[in-house]
Amino acid sequence: MGKIPRILHYVIIILLTVWYPTFCLAENHIHKKHTAHHHHTKAKKPNKKSKKTLHSQRTNQPVEEPIDTNLQRGMDHILSKVSPHAHMGVIVETVDGRELLYQHNADVLFTPASVNKLFVAVASLAYLKPDYHFETRLLATGQINQGVLNGDLYVQFNGDPTLTDKQLIGLLNQLTQMGIKQISGHVYLDNTAYGSAAYAPGWLLHDLIFGYAAPLNAVILNENRFAIIISPSNQTGRSANVTTSVPSGVVKIDNHTITQTRSTSCPLSVYSDNESIYHITGCIAKIPSKQYFAVALRDPVVYAKVLIANGLKNENINFSGGINIQRAPTSAVTLTLHQSPPLNLIVKTLLKESDNLYTNSILKQIGKVYYQTQGTWQNGLSAVKEILSQPAAIDFNQIHLFDGSGLSRYDLVSPRQIAKLLRFAYRDPKIQPDLWQALPIAGQDGTLRGRLSSIAKGDIIHAKTGTMKNSGVSALAGYMKTRNHGLIVFVIMTNGLEDTRHVYKYTEDKICKLLLNAY
Repeated sequence: MGKIPRILHYVIIILLTVWYPTFCLAENHIHKKHTAHHHHTKAKKPNKKSKKTLHSQRTNQPVEEPIDTNLQRGMDHILSKVSPHAHMGVIVETVDGRELLYQHNADVLFTPASVNKLFVAVASLAYLKPDYHFETRLLATGQINQGVLNGDLYVQFNGDPTLTDKQLIGLLNQLTQMGIKQISGHVYLDNTAYGSAAYAPGWLLHDLIFGYAAPLNAVILNENRFAIIISPSNQTGRSANVTTSVPSGVVKIDNHTITQTRSTSCPLSVYSDNESIYHITGCIAKIPSKQYFAVALRDPVVYAKVLIANGLKNENINFSGGINIQRAPTSAVTLTLHQSPPLNLIVKTLLKESDNLYTNSILKQIGKVYYQTQGTWQNGLSAVKEILSQPAAIDFNQIHLFDGSGLSRYDLVSPRQIAKLLRFAYRDPKIQPDLWQALPIAGQDGTLRGRLSSIAKGDIIHAKTGTMKNSGVSALAGYMKTRNHGLIVFVIMTNGLEDTRHVYKYTEDKICKLLLNAY
């Protein structure tokens, strides 16, 4: 090649002088960014200048990285003691969302157990409102003349989770007060408020015998649970005596028990099938004299039919035929009704006692009211998503809900989405007071009655628990009052625990203690 002209030579020198340092700075920036990506959990504590800038941002969006190095070290130490087979996620942030104090697997999906109930509790308070009531009605299609109802009587159930057998009988008693002594038409049971699917996808078959997995229909009586009482026979080798807390004709008992001096070799067990037959096997000793099993009522409609027939008979109200199933026509007139307690009190029981049936009935009720149609698992969940997605900024495409209670093994939720829900609920004045009162208080009531009492004096921690003991699932999510950061939101979720009797409580409680001491 020939020689480079002198003027071109000067141009090249100038370009290299300007461009090369810029290139080096860019390379250095890319290298630092790449390094930060791979070491994001070791966030440095910001200096005073950057912290001031952080606090001046008036936004509900959390910062990208935790800002408290001491907390991070303490949390990392606690998590390092958890079994390597366990799968754990944590997020801690201020209730206004301006400071992210700690996160670990915050966007990973976990089986939430009963923490799932928070979605239904918040959505119901937001949409149905705290003073909403469930209503069970008696309707008629004809006129009452000289003690005769010249038409049909409809007993319309509407999924009231608080309704008891005594309240239903009390409702029927009011017919006598109206002077009704005879029904010329038919007596119908209307259970069409909810769809026919009593169980949600992902409920395990072996759970269905227990009261916590009671079926969810429009007909609910005594939370669709009843007691089986087993008493030993007077003679060894004979079958035990079996009675129930429901009237004759509601369930069938298949008794394969034996009375023995000792029962250690063959413990009692109860299981049921779809035909409402309860199979009882095993041995019972003469001492103790009785054993009780609280079980799910597989067909509450049968129970309701028996109660209605017996109630009318006891009131000396004559009618012909049996109790049939039929939707009440729009022309039917309400004779009387029974109202549940207001929704905020139902939600209080739902959260403090972690009641699955309460939660799932509210879920279907939300779907029924929101879409003005029969309440189902599907439209209840769709309504919850519509109600919460925008105001709470929850991305329901990133989580999976199949029921309201968290009993479904298909439910998958991330700690961050639950934290968003809690932050939204607290900043909404129509939701916050009732939700705050409804959550279990550490060391005081509900499912937190026996926990954290030594460190959480007063109403310091309000949180929802979640546990699946046989599945290694545990969770704790709620609010905590702190000295330096005010109210904070925390979510702790663990799957795959090996020792569910102790480890889940121990780890969650240690995290809460660390947060209280740190702030």
